[in-house]
Amino acid sequence: MTSHIFYFLSHRRRQSLPMKRKRKSSRENLRPGKLFRNPLKRKKIRTSFKSSQQFVQAETCLYLPDDCWEIVFRFLIINGYNSCLKSLSLVSKHFLSVTNCLLFSLTILDQTRPFLDRLFKRFTYLNSLDISEYDSDLDMLLCDISCFPLNITSLNICDNRTFPSNGLQAFSQKITTLTSLNASNIYSMDDQHAAHFSLFLTNLVSINLSECSYLTELSLFSLVKNCPSLSEIKMEDTDIGKENVENNDSMMDIGIYPQLKSLYLGDNLWLSVQKIIMFASSIPSLQLLDLNDCDLSDGIWQFVRRFDMITHLNLASCTDVNKFKMNFVLPKLQVLDLADTGVDDETVYAISKSCPGLLELLLKYCYYVTEKGVKHVVENCKQLRKIEFSDFYVHDTIRELAMDALFASVLKFL
Repeated sequence: MTSHIFYFLSHRRRQSLPMKRKRKSSRENLRPGKLFRNPLKRKKIRTSFKSSQQFVQAETCLYLPDDCWEIVFRFLIINGYNSCLKSLSLVSKHFLSVTNCLLFSLTILDQTRPFLDRLFKRFTYLNSLDISEYDSDLDMLLCDISCFPLNITSLNICDNRTFPSNGLQAFSQKITTLTSLNASNIYSMDDQHAAHFSLFLTNLVSINLSECSYLTELSLFSLVKNCPSLSEIKMEDTDIGKENVENNDSMMDIGIYPQLKSLYLGDNLWLSVQKIIMFASSIPSLQLLDLNDCDLSDGIWQFVRRFDMITHLNLASCTDVNKFKMNFVLPKLQVLDLADTGVDDETVYAISKSCPGLLELLLKYCYYVTEKGVKHVVENCKQLRKIEFSDFYVHDTIRELAMDALFASVLKFL
């Protein structure tokens, strides 16, 4: 009974409470904006959709393939300095992948040794390695590097105490693309080392063995004999020309090697004209010969006529260059460096008569050359494009004479 009374009272109470008015949904109570869609607003929506579509299309048009980005980034690399690539690689993952393809050389230090695996996987286009500043075991390092699928063409191992013969052999067996080797300033290297590595580095095109004080001409001929593609050898400041019984016995049959085009023999105290004449008979196609700072007082011009193909000759700081007496012509000689040789007008005149095809004549610190000598050069060398003097002593008359004969943009005063 009580429950019925409670239900009755609660039901009456709900009926006595004011009812909330329901919103009518009739057409007359709707706002005009709800009743009719605003055509302007609809047009605005369509326009917004169209603009976003255009934005997507614009983004697609702005996308450049990797090849184009590589061309753009190459313009930022000045004289081989690619430090700008570090900041570019932080911009996006896309730029990171592009810059990874633009790094071709890597310097390995003791600190970078533990990260070789990551580095070689990241920079897959590497073709040059510099390990000259690595202070630990070079043989072990080269053996480890040989395990990676690399296409290295240039290797720098200079400035080391010992020559890594075993490591270099392991390196060459796995990486057969090596064409350039810098092994300069390695104190312990001798002719036996050079003869040994020339047997397995047969694809070499260029090698630098300067400042290896125990090397003689035996190393030179071992290289040209075993490396058929070798076209450039640098052996400055070595023991080339030093006489001993072993060298004399080994020079009996040296052969002819036409592949060698450039030979740098500067600052070799033991070098003589007789040795150079011997080289000329074995290297008939030589085009560049650098003999700077050599003492060739016993007839410096005797060997020149034997190099028929020579185009570049460097005799800077050589002695007795003034004794120029020859009755032959070097029509292919284009660049002649006589800096600090003490040549005078008479010598310059004789040279201009024998070398009519000169393009560049370098006369720095040649204080005895006057306007008379310059006039002879200008008159006899019709193709001359550059005369190099030292500006602090050049007389105004010489300057004016040379300027009248040559274009101001190609005359260089240092």
